[in-house]
Amino acid sequence: MRSKEFYENLLKLKCQNILGYRVEKHADLIALEILLNESVEEKISLSTLRRFFGFIPSTQPNNRTLNHISKALGYESFSSFCRLQNRSFEWNYFDVLIKIEDQEHISQKDYFYLKNNNRNNPHSFGYFIHQLIKKGKFDLVNQLFEHPDIFPENIETKGEIADLMGLALRKISQKSILKLLPYINKNDLLTNYLLFYYVDYSGFNSWYTSLLNGITLKEEQNKLFRLLVNNALSIYSNKPLTPLPNVNTKNMHPILLGRYIGQQLFMGSPKEIIFKYLYKNDVQSYFYEIFPMLIIQKDFASIQMIEERFYEELTTPSNNTFEDKKAMALLAISILNLHQEKIKAAEINISFINKNQIINSYREFILLMSYIPKYRIAHINQDKVRRSEIAQAYSALAKKLSFSFFDPNFLENYFDTNTTITEPISQ
Repeated sequence: MRSKEFYENLLKLKCQNILGYRVEKHADLIALEILLNESVEEKISLSTLRRFFGFIPSTQPNNRTLNHISKALGYESFSSFCRLQNRSFEWNYFDVLIKIEDQEHISQKDYFYLKNNNRNNPHSFGYFIHQLIKKGKFDLVNQLFEHPDIFPENIETKGEIADLMGLALRKISQKSILKLLPYINKNDLLTNYLLFYYVDYSGFNSWYTSLLNGITLKEEQNKLFRLLVNNALSIYSNKPLTPLPNVNTKNMHPILLGRYIGQQLFMGSPKEIIFKYLYKNDVQSYFYEIFPMLIIQKDFASIQMIEERFYEELTTPSNNTFEDKKAMALLAISILNLHQEKIKAAEINISFINKNQIINSYREFILLMSYIPKYRIAHINQDKVRRSEIAQAYSALAKKLSFSFFDPNFLENYFDTNTTITEPISQ
């Protein structure tokens, strides 16, 4: 949503358009006052215009001032002005995007336009890149990503744009994926958006790991990132793992660190390492990749320790992308509830998960994991129809993702304490 300041600046621009030049000195304000007051009953004072254009110190202009100026420009009110500017601005923006899509190169003029307007239209811009990828216009995509200043700085918005790009990559052929590789290898920002901002569990056995394994990585943390993603794929596909190296965890991204610690746990490291490297300022991200390892190992004791210490932090919104992280935590806690035979608590925790707000890259994986507590609840409630529906959906999704670890026996016998996984899998 655009800020009020954005529309106030547009209003100033409209005033200068009818004047025919920029308002830079006192005489310009006098000329503007005469023009604006020609068509309004309630006159706009010179002092009001001086405050509005910053010639004298002022707080934000009040609605009365904004309405008066808007009416003098021919609008019913400031709200009407904003509404009409929105419509006009969006049409102009889409018109520019369509023209760029038909070009072979992005002109300097287009670059400046995108730089000045993308941050007010991040989702439209993200969808524009989505369309370029689907159409195989990788030259244009590469040119866009050679200009970091046209991209948003907000972490959540970056993730949303990466999400749209990832959805496009799910729809293109393996041949197109190979054509994209050279661009990723020479464009770090493009690499970040396609691979590091969007870890696509639904693409682990298709486009995602093809791209990840096809690029050249120089930084040690990025090499570790690739190793951990390949190991995650191996875990969920019942394949041998590559041993993990000893690494310097200082300044490591909390999600990457959580993935590293989670896999160490899976390979048999002592549980104490969970809290040894904890990122206290980003608990949600740190446990994001640890919880799946604890769930598949049925490590209820560790889940309980985490819940007791951090339930509030895990389930409270933050400035980061949130719903998927909250969902993973709530799944782990609901499974713990069922292990403790707290059926109502499990149902409540599951009800807090909003599936539609989970980012696409994790949505199917989280849905697959969610069938574990849902199946158990259906069993407790003796709802055979619901159990059958969940079992079918679970098997179909595990097959779609090629995650053979999640076989029917795993779902059926999950809460049988005699089937707890204790042996690490490694090569």
